[in-house]
Order: sequence, then structure tokens, then C-alpha cells
Amino acid sequence: MDVKKDSFNSMFGSLDDLENNEMMVLDLDDLISFHDHIFTRYSEEMLQELMDSIEDVGLLVPILARDHPEIRGKFEILSGHNRVEACKRLGMKQVHARIFSNLTEDEAKLIVIETNLKQRNLDDFKPSERAAIVSARHNLMKKQGLRTDLIHEIESQKNEEKDGKNAPFHLGKSQIWRYTRIDEFLSDNLKMQLDDDKLKIKGAVELSYLEVDEQLAVDAYINSGSKITDSKAKVIRKKALDNVITKELLDELFAKKKKEVIKDKEIKIPVAMIERYFSESDEEDILTTVKIAIELYFKDNNLEKNHEQNEQEASLEQSNVESERLNQDLSLPIDDPFDNPGDGDQE
Repeated sequence: MDVKKDSFNSMFGSLDDLENNEMMVLDLDDLISFHDHIFTRYSEEMLQELMDSIEDVGLLVPILARDHPEIRGKFEILSGHNRVEACKRLGMKQVHARIFSNLTEDEAKLIVIETNLKQRNLDDFKPSERAAIVSARHNLMKKQGLRTDLIHEIESQKNEEKDGKNAPFHLGKSQIWRYTRIDEFLSDNLKMQLDDDKLKIKGAVELSYLEVDEQLAVDAYINSGSKITDSKAKVIRKKALDNVITKELLDELFAKKKKEVIKDKEIKIPVAMIERYFSESDEEDILTTVKIAIELYFKDNNLEKNHEQNEQEASLEQSNVESERLNQDLSLPIDDPFDNPGDGDQE
């Protein structure tokens, strides 16, 4: 079958234009997923919504496929992996498909990327998945001889949301460079940390310059409960210029930043005191004696403070007793000479 199209418009034309497009009805059993599919499948919730839609109105948009490059009689899905899965779960046996023949690998990959991005937003994907998507498209577009006219025709089918940045991602050059760097040089373990929000994009770029073993050390450091900020990642990259990055080195490096390190204070003991008290003692004996003396000093000092406090409390208690006694004395009745019964009025 030779149904190669010169325009991608045929892939997205309405069902009213079927006379201008050669279509096939394919058995679901003859469909095989694209061998280099970098897009995650729908969640169960999204897949259920798709199944409900297909049950209600049918499969309105045909899938895109190509003749399988290795297995005769089979077809490789370019666009429609989720639709095929939904149809299988619904018990359907066949689907409508537009078939592309004689595609190069790069053209097939580009169709997969562009059609997926037409249906889904880049923000729907995890950071490492976004990196893979951006990197794949960027590298494909750099290749000489690629049919970029097909890309422009796909873009014309999309919403016109031009903001001066590179379509279809609406990303600046620096953002595309960061994603490409992450995809190509960051270890799988650190990509998982990026997806789990234990790393940020800029920090991941810094760590992508480390050797594989060093990236494993950073992963182990994160798994121990630590988080790598962008500033920490810069420190690690700089440290790696003169050192081999290990988990132990990271523990030591950032422990100093977590808490203030109490430095040893150098105390000089006068020579006269050493000659008087420690003339026959070595350094260890001197330190032991000083330690005991300090402990006794603070112990005695605390006892003295407690004694003073007890005296103050006793004095206060005595004062309260005397005050109470005085109040009682003031409350006794006082004899008034004018109230003496023997001194009645006399004439």
C-alpha cells in the first residue's frame, strides 16, 4: 500500500473530507504501539472519560498509523494510543485509521510528537517527560532534510497563540536548552527526584554536569532526607571541579551550613601557674584537672546561689509573720476614757 501524503492536513481533516483521504479499517490486534513512544498514557480517570465519550458518540477522530517497519501485515500507531486502549476495553474489534507509508524514522517520530502536543498541553507532563519531549523535537528539527513544511501545516491547525517563542512549546531558547540538557545528561535517578519536586529545573541543569557516580551520590544524599536547592546545586557543581563528589562529602559540606559550628577556644595558662600547679603534669592531666575544677566551681556556685535564695525566702517569711502580728494588734479594741462608766455627768 502506498498512501503517503504530501501534506499533514490530511491527518487532521474533518470526517466530511473522507473522499480526499484514503482510510482503512484495521483490526485492533494488528496495531502495535510506537517503538519510541515518549508520552505517558492517560490516567485511569482520563481513560474512563474517553471510553464514555466513545460509547456515547463513537470514535470521531481516526487514529494515525504506518506500515510496521519490521513486521509485515502489522501497523505501528503514530497517534491514538489511548483511543486504541479505550476501544479494546470497550470490546471493540476494529478502528478507522489513516495510514502513512514510506515514512522515515524521523518523520514518524515528529508525527508522534506533534499530534500528541496538539491534543495535550506540555504542562500536563512531569518535568522529565517535558524534557524528553522538548529535546526530541529540538533534535529532530535540527536535522537537515527534514520536511519542516509538514510541521508548519500541523501548526496551522492549532490555536493561534503566538507569543514570539518557539512553537509548539511557547518556550524561550534558554528554556529549551535547559530541558535538552536535562534529558541528555541528567541521570534517571535524578530525573525521578526532579519529578518528585526534590529538585528544580535550574538545579537539575547544574547537577547534569556531574559524572554518573557523582550524580548517584547526590541521589543518595537526597534519599537520606535532604533537599537540593538551586544554590546548593551550584555549590556542588563548583565543588566537583576540584573534588570527587560523594555522599560523605555532601554531608560534611552542608552540615556546616545547617548549624553554627562551635570552634575550640584557645586559652593560655600563664607559665607561673603551670610551674606552680602542673610542673609534673602532661597536657591530658592538665585538661582533666581543669575540667574537674570547673565542674566543682559551678557546683559550689550553684550551692551558694541556692543558699542565698533560701536566706531570702526565710527573711521574707519572717517579715510576713511580723506583719501579720502587727495587723492583729491593730485590730484589738482601745479603751476610750470618755466611755468610762464611773465618770458620769456631775452637777
